[in-house]
Amino acid sequence: MLSGDSSILQKTTEAKMETEKSQIIENAQVDVLGQQTENNGTNITKKQLATILNKYFKAVKENDIPDEISNSSDIELTTKDEKYKIMLSKIYSGNLYISKWVYDHTTQRVTKDNQSFQIGDYIKYDAPENTGYTGVKKWRLLGEENGQILLISTDAVYSETNKGSRYPGIKLSGDSSGLENAINELNRIGSLYMSPETADQGRSVNVNDINRITGYNALNCYSDPNDLTKIGPCGDGSTKYGTIVTYSIKNGKVWYKFNDGTNIIERETNDSDFMLPGNSKNITEDTPLQASSFIYYAQTLGSFEESAVASSDREKLNGLKSDSKEYDCLFNFNGGSDYWLATQYVNTNSRPTWSLYRATMSGRVYGTNERCILEF
Repeated sequence: MLSGDSSILQKTTEAKMETEKSQIIENAQVDVLGQQTENNGTNITKKQLATILNKYFKAVKENDIPDEISNSSDIELTTKDEKYKIMLSKIYSGNLYISKWVYDHTTQRVTKDNQSFQIGDYIKYDAPENTGYTGVKKWRLLGEENGQILLISTDAVYSETNKGSRYPGIKLSGDSSGLENAINELNRIGSLYMSPETADQGRSVNVNDINRITGYNALNCYSDPNDLTKIGPCGDGSTKYGTIVTYSIKNGKVWYKFNDGTNIIERETNDSDFMLPGNSKNITEDTPLQASSFIYYAQTLGSFEESAVASSDREKLNGLKSDSKEYDCLFNFNGGSDYWLATQYVNTNSRPTWSLYRATMSGRVYGTNERCILEF
């Protein structure tokens, strides 16, 4: 029979527990160091760290790990046997390497680590069903945005309630404010096809998605009606992309002024009944409106005269071959001859027009002059 102070036994137990905890931390640290060495540096990704942690702890999800691990952004881990709780910063602290997709326009590929795909490649993705709109079974690689890949459906999307009709697209009618509503609605419908398990967001295709692949850049054109020094290579008197036209009401008529590259021109429109996007008919002060209008055919960018590209820049744009995978991805699809892009089109002239851009099966990217009715 032994007798003694119970505190001695407790201290022995506590020491054993601390040893076990230290061993878990040390083992995990060794695994982290091994992974960093395998990565040829000090980097480690969230996925790699989560894989290591799940050897010792319960249900560590990649999304639960912060981008930077510190005392202010720490998380508590529970060992698999539920005996110990250990803070993540005891094992690893600092920034994690965030692997991102990178797009190369020359090769038309997106790459991340040892993975690489070409624009137009078919990608397996299971979209939600019962969205109220037609289902999409196949998806293709559209590009990259903010380090993440973009997918585009192979099918036109329209309301199930209009299925089988001659014009199944949804129509949105109203004044100029309906334009913003139309863009929001397109993006809302796109979001319905987002699967939370595999996608971070869903939206409609916009004109920037297509321009990124074709290489078209409308920003070469710009002019300012109030400053002759602010004019781009396309300032030849016509209103092109970036041109700012200022509208005003004088004696019941609408006047507009613009920069033609030599002078600031002001003209009467003989029109007393029109609206600017987001404004009423009754203009009480000078109201500037910037053009966002352009048009081009993707396969003839280098020569198409209406592309709003300066002549010196046309030579650099060879266009997409109509038999290329990326052209097929953008302009060949099931269920329609063209589709809406969630980007505002504004043409500034004596009577401004606005709508959305479209992409067609002929390889054309353009904005329509429809003023009130939008369908997609």
